[in-house]
Amino acid sequence: MTSPLHMVAFDTGPLSWVIGEIRDALERSGSALLDAATGSSDAQPTLLLHAKTHLHQAHGALQMVDVEGVGLLTGAAERALDAFKDGKLACTPDTAQAVRDAYGAIGEYLEELVAGTQPQPLRLFPYYRALQELLRVERIHPSELLSVDGLVTLDLPPPSGGAPDYARCRASFEKALLPYLKSSDDAPRARHAQALSEALAPLADASIDARARTFWSALHSVAALVGSQQLAGDLYIKQLFSQVNSQLPEPRGKCSWPTRCCATPCSSSPPRLNSTRTPTRPSCAAPSVSMVPCRPTTTSAATARSTRTR
Repeated sequence: MTSPLHMVAFDTGPLSWVIGEIRDALERSGSALLDAATGSSDAQPTLLLHAKTHLHQAHGALQMVDVEGVGLLTGAAERALDAFKDGKLACTPDTAQAVRDAYGAIGEYLEELVAGTQPQPLRLFPYYRALQELLRVERIHPSELLSVDGLVTLDLPPPSGGAPDYARCRASFEKALLPYLKSSDDAPRARHAQALSEALAPLADASIDARARTFWSALHSVAALVGSQQLAGDLYIKQLFSQVNSQLPEPRGKCSWPTRCCATPCSSSPPRLNSTRTPTRPSCAAPSVSMVPCRPTTTSAATARSTRTR
């Protein structure tokens, strides 16, 4: 199966039928949570139960539509409510705000989808990260908000190379990796990322099965984008490059982040980079790697409109 060359529009019909119910349920849950955080300790358990009941109502409505990433956010919010109720986390205005910010972000994100914006679940990541940090989760990654169909492959030009020399590619990759990770300046970091891209290029053009070639082409494209400074070499990119050694001499397990989240098209990009921007899940548009957050729109208190972008 190969991915199409065009984006399939998100079907707003089912969501438009239930968005009002979802919005109202989240607002009621947020109001009950705020009352629990600011009220008496005696009333807190009941108010937290009300908050969870309303969240369940919103979650039930969300199950009627397929909106990628939102379910993980509501799931994290529910775990936070449970932690408040069990006493594992103190329910204070500050800790409750992370949950209420997530509610507001969900509401705005769904409204944007109904208005015709293509799904970009990475915009929810700042709020998902805030909830996970509240729950003391150690490893948090944007790709958790995305799903990938491992059977989908990219439409790539016919390979011009023969059988891949994995040992040679790995040696070249390792030689550039450590200088890249240690570099603190943009220019040297971009130069080392270009060397990483060159090390992966033979695998992206090798005569191997379509799924493996899709994997290496995506990795090669991300490294090339970082090398041309079209993609910031942030913490997640460093984690990605560090994991590549575990995929050599051959890819094992599920595809990593580059095949889940391809960068936004750029007119100056080489053709190979543009070909890898077709998402591996055809029903959603390729998200922007900038992860610009939604603005929370919870209206129970003025502070709920603040954006947690840390």
